[in-house]
Formats: sequence, C-alpha cells, structure tokens
Amino acid sequence: MVERVIVDCHMHAHHEAALDAYDEPYLCCADLYRNLPVSHFNGDGRRPIPLRETARLLREAGARMGVIVNLGGTPLAAGELSNQALVDAIGDDRDILKVFAGVNPRRGRRAVRELRLALEKLGCIGAKIHPPYQEIMPGDRDLMYPLYEVLVENNAPVLFHTGNTLLTGTKLKYGHPMHIDEVAVDFPQLKIIMAHWSWPWIDDALAVVSRNKNVYVDVSGHLPKYLPACVWHHMQRVDLRHRFFFATDYPFIRTSELVRFYDEFEQWHCPMCNRVETWKPGVKEAFFGQNFLDMLAQKPD
Repeated sequence: MVERVIVDCHMHAHHEAALDAYDEPYLCCADLYRNLPVSHFNGDGRRPIPLRETARLLREAGARMGVIVNLGGTPLAAGELSNQALVDAIGDDRDILKVFAGVNPRRGRRAVRELRLALEKLGCIGAKIHPPYQEIMPGDRDLMYPLYEVLVENNAPVLFHTGNTLLTGTKLKYGHPMHIDEVAVDFPQLKIIMAHWSWPWIDDALAVVSRNKNVYVDVSGHLPKYLPACVWHHMQRVDLRHRFFFATDYPFIRTSELVRFYDEFEQWHCPMCNRVETWKPGVKEAFFGQNFLDMLAQKPD
C-alpha cells in the first residue's frame, strides 16, 4: 500500500511584492480566473494573498510541501522579485513552503551567479524558467546551458512552463514542449519538469517524456476531468507512472479543491483502448506527492 503524501509542486506567490514585480502580464492573467469557484481570488485577482495564508491553506489541505515558483525577469514587465526577497517573505513557513528560484537568463554570467546563490545559500530547491514570459528558447546554448550546468552541479531540477499561457503579451512559440527534448538529450543528468502537461501539445509532450528518462511532467492548471483520457492512460505505464506530479498553479486553483477533484476522479473512457480504465494500485497515491519527493532525492548515475 502506497502512503498518500500531498506535495503541491507548482504554486505562485501572490503577495504584494510579487504583484508589484510581475506586473500587468501576470495580473491580467489573474483577472481571467478571479471568479472561478476553484480559484483563491474571491472575485478579485489583484488582491494580494499573504504567504502566511498560502501556507495555512496548504496545511489545511493536508499537504506536506508546497513549491513557490518565482518568475524571473522579462521584457514584458519592469519589475522583478528577487529570490532573496521571496525566501525572506516566507519566513517561518519555510518548513512547508519551498522555492524554485526565478532567474533572468538574459543577464548572462550574473544570472549564473544568482542561480548558484539561490541554490547554495538561500535554500532554493530548483529553478523556474518561463520561456514565453521571458522570451527565451530552452535550447539557447549561450544563455541557458551555463544555467543547466549549475543545476546539474547542485542536483537541482528545472521547471519549464510549457504549452499555452494566458500571460499578456507572451508568444506561444517559446512554450512548445519539443524544445525541451534538445535540453534533455544534451543534459541527461538534468532533472527537467514540463509544467501543465504542455497542453494543448500533449502528444508532443508525451513523445518527449517517453524518450527521455530525465523528463517529468506536472499536471498543474487543469482539473482532471477536462484533460484528454490519454493523459491518465499513459500515467499508468510502468515506465512513466513515477514521472507525473500533482500541482495546482495556485492561486488559480486551490490545493484543497484539486485534491477533492482527484479524489472524485476514479475512471475514464480511453478511446485508444475503447474501454473504461481506472487507476492502477498505488499510482494516484504516488502521484500526489511521493513521485516529486523521489525525484528531488534522486542522485545522478
């Protein structure tokens, strides 16, 4: 029997400093979700949410850990939330709130130094790259590859936004999951997470994760009943089942709400097999959090 451990591995800071830094591209996105029953906006996407409240909600949902992903600098917004400021703002809740550092690849060597500081001194456990928001290709050898080398040295994962995004002013070409394949091949010891199942390019994402053992997927930003059945079909595969992570994209979806939806999601009709499928024993329980914890703990070969 697999014990259920809940880890929400893709959450956003929505406190006042974050809203000031991320600016209109992020705020306009929050506006679109402000009235969703499963969101945490209560009709106001521009209302700051203290990190203490975020931590409290995680605990109430029974989670062991939540990962706050910081957004690095972008040509689309003048501000930027430093990793130091985010870590300091978390304060006494760092027992449950961990940080994926934001990094601005366009800073070159300075970006490399800032990432190293975040991982080795500030306690960040990984890095977040948002190619559409930052207008950067994952396979940029000059700007990105030095950052991957630092991540490999520290055995820390990188989370890429992949797929569609509602952030204002962004360009979708940067978010296609096939760009991740090049990075995965060139850095086989780099632990790579593709966010949001790369929707709507789910088949492309499946190709990337199937052929690269160092690639993982978080299923954030979606309710399970709205994703294609192929997602859940392939998650049952013995070779892939440990590479999928529970995540919300909070505050766009509340952790407790998504846990409830997964608890109610027990079967689906798979068109490829033309039959009703259900979760295989232990798969959903591990998906909730143990898969992510195992990935963090994994040592390179």
